[in-house]
Amino acid sequence: MKNQKSNKGKKIGKVQYLWDYKKRNVYNPYKEGLELFLKEVGGNSPFYYENTENKNKIASKKSILYLYEMWNEVMGLCNRTGIHDRLRTYEPFYWFVELEHLITNDEMFWTLMTDVWCNKSEVFTDNPSILERYGRSKVSLERRLECVEHLKIILGKNELSEHRSSKGFMLKLIENDEITLYRSFKVEKGKSVRKGVKKNNNPDYYKQEEGRGWSYSMNKTNSIFINGLLGTFFYKNYLNMNDDDATQQLQKHRDLSVHMMNNITHNDNFYNCIGTYTVKRKDIMFMTDDWGEMEVVVNPKYVKLIDYRFLNIFDAMTSSLVLPIVSKMFGRSGVLNIDYLYNLFRKLVRKVVIDEPKSIIQYLTGKSWSDKVHDLIFEGGKSFSYRKFEHKGCYKYIISICDEEESDISQHPMEVNQLGISTNVA
Repeated sequence: MKNQKSNKGKKIGKVQYLWDYKKRNVYNPYKEGLELFLKEVGGNSPFYYENTENKNKIASKKSILYLYEMWNEVMGLCNRTGIHDRLRTYEPFYWFVELEHLITNDEMFWTLMTDVWCNKSEVFTDNPSILERYGRSKVSLERRLECVEHLKIILGKNELSEHRSSKGFMLKLIENDEITLYRSFKVEKGKSVRKGVKKNNNPDYYKQEEGRGWSYSMNKTNSIFINGLLGTFFYKNYLNMNDDDATQQLQKHRDLSVHMMNNITHNDNFYNCIGTYTVKRKDIMFMTDDWGEMEVVVNPKYVKLIDYRFLNIFDAMTSSLVLPIVSKMFGRSGVLNIDYLYNLFRKLVRKVVIDEPKSIIQYLTGKSWSDKVHDLIFEGGKSFSYRKFEHKGCYKYIISICDEEESDISQHPMEVNQLGISTNVA
């Protein structure tokens, strides 16, 4: 009994839901708790748990509320009620890999896996056979997205924010048979990105050798944000620093943890790249916007690498300007024309750097440098405007930069499929 208590970890409080006869202790996540939960629900369809406010069904553990709250409890995830001050660790995601065989209902697997994927996707990519167990790979993409959405509808309210991955919105993004995707990746010096060098009559040309992976995005800008452009190369190249000083400056400037600094791809032997890919709709495994990345999950053997370029100091400086704007105001997946916004800022950043090369040093040393970019954007009395509207069943924003007297963006109707910033912006 003593060992059992220690396995539960630290007691953090008490809780009582309708399905609890009395208040019970709540502990930090422990493996045995996850195992008991998966044994209980793993054989059930997620649709066995109803979206209901009926107290009897909630008390009898037949509601989505029960499935949702208990899943969050055993995994240590943030929960809707906010009553738990949980210790969040990565351990539960590794326990999930050890215990996922208990999820014998294929739809229940796709219902629960999103939280695991978003927090620790490598537990799947390092063990891809998990995705093939039982009949999991035979569940249609439409049904997989429906399973995820079902878990997020609590007491009639959809927990997915208006920018996130509703089934209807995500499926409308991939209506064509062939989809264009983007992915940022790192490549070690001296290694080839493509498997084949020659393009003509060579299918290997479209196969990626280095930097391949499972995670892609529907837009290029989010892919660049995800990369983070972390590395010592810029500090060594533009500040003439040695390895130790560059590493110290990178950690200070980007406020990186010791754990993150142990990543070998941060040294200057690795390049940052952004790739453009195509994939057949039928080969898409999963889609989620839970992290605001417009993420599309595909086994890399099914994608074609169409083109790629190396990311440089202009991209690092542009990201430092655009990411805070969209994250604070809309969420980075909320801006429909985000790629055009990024391209505009990058163009102006490049102009400022060419005119004043010292701005690179100011950026890398944490000093103010961006005023010149803002001056170019808002010169001549231009203003920053945006409009919220419904796009494919989900609320999105279009950003425009226009003359002061024309600041009402409604005067600048833009076709959604054009995704362009107002035409009066050069």
